[in-house]
Amino acid sequence: MVGTDTRPIDPIVGRITPVVTPDKTLRGSIRPVGPSCGGGYTGCITDPMSFFWSGTVVHMFRRSSSNRLRGLASLLVAAVAFGSVIDHGTAQQKTAKPTAKKLAPKPKAGTKTSKTKNETPQEAAKRAAAEAVERMLRQVFGGRPAAVKPGPPVPNGFPRAILGKPKKPKKPVGNGDPTARDRVDLLAPQDPRQAKLLRQAHGWMKSGQHARVLEAVSVLLNPPAGAKFEADSLFRGQQGRWITVRDEANRLLGQLPESFRETFRTRFGAEATRRLAEAETSGGESEMVEVADRFFHTKAGRQAANRLASRHIDRGRLGLAAFWLDRLLEASDPVASATPWRLKAAWVFHRVGQPERVKTMLAGLSDAGRLTLPGGREVGRAQWLGPARPAIVPEPVLRDWPVFFGSPGRRGRADGGSPLLLSRWHRRMTHRHAVAAVVRELVEDLGDLGQSMIPAFVPLVVGNKAIFRTLRGIEVIDIDTGQVLWETRPDVAVESLMVGRRGIVSRNGVRAGGFVPQVARVGGGRVGNVRFGPVNGAAMNHPLTGLLFQHSLHGIPSSDGQQVFLVQEGMLLRNPPPSMRFGGFNPFGGSGARQPGQWNTLAAFDLVSGRPSWEVGGAKMDEPFDLPLSGTRFLGAPAPQDGKLYVVGEQDNEVRLHVLEAATGQPVWSRRIAYVDGPALRDPNRRWASSHVAVSDGVAVCPTTVGWLVGVECSSRRILWAHRYAGPQPESRSAGPGMPGMMRVGGAGANTPGARMASGWAAAPPVICGDRVVFTPHAEPVLNCLDLFTGRLLWKKKKGSFLYVAGGFAGRLLLVGSDSVAAFDMADGKAAWTHKLQPSEGRPCGRGVATDDHFHLPLSSGQICTLALSDGNVASRTYLPESSDEGAVLGNLVMSQGLVLALGPEGLTAYEQREALVVRIEAALEKDSADGWALLKQSELALLGRGYVSAMRFLEAIDRKKLKPELVARYRDALRTALAGAVRVELAVEEDRVDKRIEQLAGLADSIDRQRMVQRLRVERAVARREWESAVAGFRELAHRFGTHRITQGVQDPVRVRLDRWVGGQLADLWPKLPEDLRARLDKQLAADASAVIGKERLQQRTFAEVFAFHPASRSVRFHLATVAARNGRVGEAEVTWLRLAEDADPAVGTRARKALVDFRSKRGLGGPARRADWPKEVEIVRAAGSSRSVRRQDLELNRQRLPWFDSHRTVYDSSRQRLIVERAEDGGVSWSVPLPQSGRSGTSMYLPARAVGHQVVVFHRGVVQALSPTTRELLWSHSLDAGLARSTSIRPRPPVLVPAETAATQLNLVVRNARRGPLRVVNREIICVSGRRRLTSLEPRTGEVLWQRDRVASGIPVMGSDKIVYLGGGPARSQKPTTGKPIALGTLPFLKAGYTSRPPVALRARDGHPLEVAGLARKLEGVLRLEGTTITWIRNGGSFNVFGLKWSHLSVQQDDVVSGKTLWQHKLVAGTRLGMIGEDQLVLLAGTGRLDRLDLKTGKLAAVGQIATGDLKGATSIYAFHDSENLYVAVNRPIKGSYYSVNLHSIRVNGPLLAFSRAAAGGPPRWRKQVDGLNLVLDKLEHAPLLLLASRQYLREGNLRYYLLKLQALDKRTGQVRASLETPSNYWSFNGLTLNLAEKYLELGSYNQRIRLNVGGQQRASVKP
Repeated sequence: MVGTDTRPIDPIVGRITPVVTPDKTLRGSIRPVGPSCGGGYTGCITDPMSFFWSGTVVHMFRRSSSNRLRGLASLLVAAVAFGSVIDHGTAQQKTAKPTAKKLAPKPKAGTKTSKTKNETPQEAAKRAAAEAVERMLRQVFGGRPAAVKPGPPVPNGFPRAILGKPKKPKKPVGNGDPTARDRVDLLAPQDPRQAKLLRQAHGWMKSGQHARVLEAVSVLLNPPAGAKFEADSLFRGQQGRWITVRDEANRLLGQLPESFRETFRTRFGAEATRRLAEAETSGGESEMVEVADRFFHTKAGRQAANRLASRHIDRGRLGLAAFWLDRLLEASDPVASATPWRLKAAWVFHRVGQPERVKTMLAGLSDAGRLTLPGGREVGRAQWLGPARPAIVPEPVLRDWPVFFGSPGRRGRADGGSPLLLSRWHRRMTHRHAVAAVVRELVEDLGDLGQSMIPAFVPLVVGNKAIFRTLRGIEVIDIDTGQVLWETRPDVAVESLMVGRRGIVSRNGVRAGGFVPQVARVGGGRVGNVRFGPVNGAAMNHPLTGLLFQHSLHGIPSSDGQQVFLVQEGMLLRNPPPSMRFGGFNPFGGSGARQPGQWNTLAAFDLVSGRPSWEVGGAKMDEPFDLPLSGTRFLGAPAPQDGKLYVVGEQDNEVRLHVLEAATGQPVWSRRIAYVDGPALRDPNRRWASSHVAVSDGVAVCPTTVGWLVGVECSSRRILWAHRYAGPQPESRSAGPGMPGMMRVGGAGANTPGARMASGWAAAPPVICGDRVVFTPHAEPVLNCLDLFTGRLLWKKKKGSFLYVAGGFAGRLLLVGSDSVAAFDMADGKAAWTHKLQPSEGRPCGRGVATDDHFHLPLSSGQICTLALSDGNVASRTYLPESSDEGAVLGNLVMSQGLVLALGPEGLTAYEQREALVVRIEAALEKDSADGWALLKQSELALLGRGYVSAMRFLEAIDRKKLKPELVARYRDALRTALAGAVRVELAVEEDRVDKRIEQLAGLADSIDRQRMVQRLRVERAVARREWESAVAGFRELAHRFGTHRITQGVQDPVRVRLDRWVGGQLADLWPKLPEDLRARLDKQLAADASAVIGKERLQQRTFAEVFAFHPASRSVRFHLATVAARNGRVGEAEVTWLRLAEDADPAVGTRARKALVDFRSKRGLGGPARRADWPKEVEIVRAAGSSRSVRRQDLELNRQRLPWFDSHRTVYDSSRQRLIVERAEDGGVSWSVPLPQSGRSGTSMYLPARAVGHQVVVFHRGVVQALSPTTRELLWSHSLDAGLARSTSIRPRPPVLVPAETAATQLNLVVRNARRGPLRVVNREIICVSGRRRLTSLEPRTGEVLWQRDRVASGIPVMGSDKIVYLGGGPARSQKPTTGKPIALGTLPFLKAGYTSRPPVALRARDGHPLEVAGLARKLEGVLRLEGTTITWIRNGGSFNVFGLKWSHLSVQQDDVVSGKTLWQHKLVAGTRLGMIGEDQLVLLAGTGRLDRLDLKTGKLAAVGQIATGDLKGATSIYAFHDSENLYVAVNRPIKGSYYSVNLHSIRVNGPLLAFSRAAAGGPPRWRKQVDGLNLVLDKLEHAPLLLLASRQYLREGNLRYYLLKLQALDKRTGQVRASLETPSNYWSFNGLTLNLAEKYLELGSYNQRIRLNVGGQQRASVKP
């Protein structure tokens, strides 16, 4: 024997036991006498322990010169040889037993025997000899003697040094691998001890220590029972690929010199031969694989591998056959040189698409293209090899669709034709109308948010039966009739949970002729605290979002054609549990298998009768009545294959592949494929994930939901490969030491189902296409393509905007995205074609289905788009009928029995297939060419494809007299639709047939709405033919007859607009296009009409003014309307009309209107200077005990518009009484108090959003928008919003901080500043825009009438605008950060909190909602400060520059006209400038030099305010600027020492100078300056209070005394002098409000245990008890 280093290995401790070895070469070997070891070898040492010690002893003997050592070595040799003789002799002779007993050493008295329980005498003798040798060596070379403790016997072939000392280790996290890179590595199915030993073996191989490598691989391939090594453990190779430990050990063994491989054969050849014989006798494939894996480098192992390859060939599993043939070929086995074997291997490699291997195999066997077979017969090369099987085999054509993606391999085309959206029958998802309403609201809101909704519920088809989940249970439907054959009806179903039912289920009865099993359980009888009902804009977080669009574990059953299999869960709608420490585990809770949600059940029902067949899983109670696999949480519906079910489940921190008998549910075998480190419900990354197994070619590909995809060979049950698809996982900061955190999810809020919809793949199993596996991990934005048999990554793609894998078709992979469909070559992943979806087509709204060479994709626009799989071109389209009221989400498609089944959120609908319907039509026409039903059906088919002209030809061929009565209504509807469509298609055609069709349509107009449609068609035809005079006359007639009607304009995101407003917009666009002579003639006519209409009724005057508001002729009518309104007391109407005229483009008209407005206000007593109270200077502070309730009176934040009335009055909202109170600022007297109406379903709010238009106040109160006139003390009008926004969110005002210019575009953005307006999005003299649940409504400010409405506007989308243009979307960029490096907290704002999908902003004309094209709109709205008319005032970022380490940005404030595209003015910002808003029209600029300026955002004029000393600004962390009617204040805050707390009021921290500048000042020093030390300046009631209040709570410690020190100061606004101060210990928590009483002249701060009142002017003390 030839060896190197023979020191013993300890794989557990990880070190080498030191042994003195003088050199590294061992020549010669020891041959103890013994029987043959088998395999033709004699005299071999089959005991590795004997081999190890014998080599060491001979080495010592040759090198030692000491006689003592020679004698000792001889003794050691004898001991080892004798132990070996005993071991081998007892294997053959029964008489060896007493010999072994005799030779066993006797333990001394008082010592524990080393013999273990159930130890055979042979094992005891062998162990005793080994221990004796070890003790002798340690006595010679020193070292610590080995302790003799009871333990397991030393197995044959496994040195005790490798086993190590048995310890009771701590429970590891996952697999416990200390070298794991991150959390995902810890979850691999890996034994860290085996991996450690392999790594050591690699190191020994590099250093040439071949003997140690041999010992290591021997242990790994043939582990003793005492080692408890895990079977099929994985190992991460040097290239990062994960392979099995046995494969890597065999690879290392094959790299050893031949002498060492011969030693391995000598040791294990006999056992391999015995096991091979047993495997051949039993016929078990797993036993055969065991031989080939463990003993591959023996003769029997190679024979087993060859027989496995032959067996796989016989069973058609050529990929697995190629796997074993390849191993034999790489090992250079002698059999691989035999001609028959080479021919066989060439045939296999040719069939699996490996031409290089084929060439190698046939080298030297082929002559002129002919092969000589054994026996001498010659055949052609092509004849022998036959057709090559491509790597990507064609997909099967399926008549049934029994599992997800059609087949166990998750691939297939449907046997069907072209779909038609003609409904045959419909089954609802729920039978509760309230639940259905919630589902519809949810779908509408998700659509408004721009989400692509791919339902998680998938229909199945077996024969003539359709199977699908509802919100109650499973329904099985007869496909032809739509009748329910049987269904499961649990007592606690989803729809029951949503209406509040709770409780334990009961098992009962029979319904509709079938058994009705109860399939839902609620753990512990509790449903969980989940709120249901209206969506209220929270669609992304709604529990149904997860159930309908993410929970494929619940929504996807499976079938084997005999039974239906489904996973049953009870906790379907519970919110995700709160995150916890300990990696998601609760160390103080009970067993996970007993906790609700940690398990579920897998049940089978007979497909015909619906009776339960069997059930596995359920709670694990450790009782005899536990179900099989109790405590398991199954992760997906099973994949049926050859009478077996393949399903993945998790239990006891392991993910396992379970294989069950399909007929009985009995477990056959299972294999661990991963670990888990926490329950799925607590891991937001796994909560919505599912694991659907794909089975093909004898390989089961298993997702694990924890970052691993594992391939398992079905017959042998061995792991073929494991692929890690999860990216690097950062360790969670919240996790403990050595305890990785949860897998990353992608940001805050990503554990919500809506976040997963927006960022993750839709649920999909691995798709097996021949030798390729395509997988889209639920939690990773990547697509991986792997080799089926090796797991090698072939190529990958980033997710991008793709949603799901549609399947593999004809060697191409089809991906569906939110805005495109793309095909990629399966071989290399290169793009073959891409089809872009237009916005008008909508987004994908379900999984499509492939038939022949076409793919049918459902779209949210109510159509199915059919694409050619060869090139991606549109082959056809079919639409829902225009009269259809079906949902926009068609859902997931399957085809069978001549029907298209679509399962969406509202239920399962059966649609016709074109080919099947055409056959019926042709059969009817063969009997009667004028068959009315057939011709009508042909017209309906043409209308589904928008073929209006073709439909007209079929309809004109129908003899109406012979038409059956039941078809007359359908005929008239089809005729109206076809006529209207045909006219619109040919509007500009000069032929008379178009006019005839219009007249024919007029004859069918049996309602006022249809008459309006006919008139509109006439006008549109006149415009198309440029018949301008007729067009103008037609528009006027429309406005005259139908002026108050609302019509729809636009196809995508339609707007319903009042017709007179629409006519006015159309005429405004049309007027500049008119010829000059016609325009002059029409101008004269309009002037005459205006004079005439003034003497007519008010309604006609209003219609004329609305229609021709763009024309100068309407001015006289509008002046007349304002004058009459003022005369009749309609103050609001008159004022708003004059305000509109005041902004007219004609200066003379504006001057006249402003004069009329001043005269009007003077007569009403609304002019003159503001009247305010003159408060005395004396201030007295009074403290009183007793509790003070929270202040329920809030001052309204109104845009004062520089009107004196608002300075003379204070408007207050009393939320406790729900009243609006108007007080006189002069004396505090109540001018008006009015109750505010509310909607029936309202919430609560202490904040009242309000805006003013002139002296008219518009408020939103608990679901009602209302306009009030406080000057006339009347409610003008009210408008109820839809129930979705019945409550208002209270948001504390933003602090008036001056922000750096670099971040001002975000922090001062109009969208951010408007966050407190609630649904009052735009309020001005022209329109009032309010947002409902999913609708934007524009109201007339004078009357509250609806002007126009735009649907599909999510409540979270920013809306802003002026009197000319309304903008949807836009706002600050989310990625922008301030210069401090801290991200801006935009997530707290409602418009960013909703999580809507970003869309390009849209500009709408304010008068009629008509879309406008605005160049560069998104960029302008990112920095918008102010909107007026057609202008946008915004902060423009011209780019950043960095030179020599100096960085600056070109920033400017500019105003652009979006219509003309011109820049009206621009003001450049100096570096280091801080900005802040004063009111809505002024921007404060504070330069680094202390210069304070005010920029008028309306005119662009800059005015100086004052100068601040640079020393006052030094060290400031924040600077604030705010104002009242007299002063502009600047407050500086610097870092402060000590513990200071806020006062729970709207306030700012001031620790530095507080300065006041007169608003009338034009530069210079401040009006006054006051140094403030660590106080909070209260901003509540700032406008009308005469004092500035400053307060703080400081926490102090003096020895053992701890207390709060309350500080309070009152400053005079005019002088800055301290009028009163207070500094006293206090135990109050914080203030809950500030009260301002103008009548009694006091301010009062209240807390839960005291009140502090500031009496001004010597008033008496408050009447409160001390």
